[in-house]
Amino acid sequence: MIYNVTSSFTRITETAGTIQNNSYIYPIEISNQAVADSGILLYPLNKFSFSGTTLYMRCIESDKEAEVRVVPFEAAVLRGGDAVDAISANAFQSLQTTGSTVNFRNGSGTVVDSFSFADIAFIGSASSTVEGAFWMED
Repeated sequence: MIYNVTSSFTRITETAGTIQNNSYIYPIEISNQAVADSGILLYPLNKFSFSGTTLYMRCIESDKEAEVRVVPFEAAVLRGGDAVDAISANAFQSLQTTGSTVNFRNGSGTVVDSFSFADIAFIGSASSTVEGAFWMED
């Protein structure tokens, strides 16, 4: 599916897939609601994968238009075995941890997705063993 998005939000019909910003010039905003500055910024030629929700897109430059394609998944981030709103490998550049929260940041440092681990993790099976300690630093 190809969308030509303007400065007004366009609701996409797909609830899962990979959004490709085909523009060579204009960034677009992707949001789960039709409200400006409520989503993430997708730069030209970048990609964003998602599942389980309907999204809205707009060209953030007024009076301009950008072509956007929605294609099947290329990559997904799994949380507990469930695919959720996911980011393709091309959409983020770095990870940052703050306490139990992990932030995915794009090339400009903007957080494009995040999730939190439980503060305390329980091993659910008496037969489970801990193979070794690991440490995550900022």
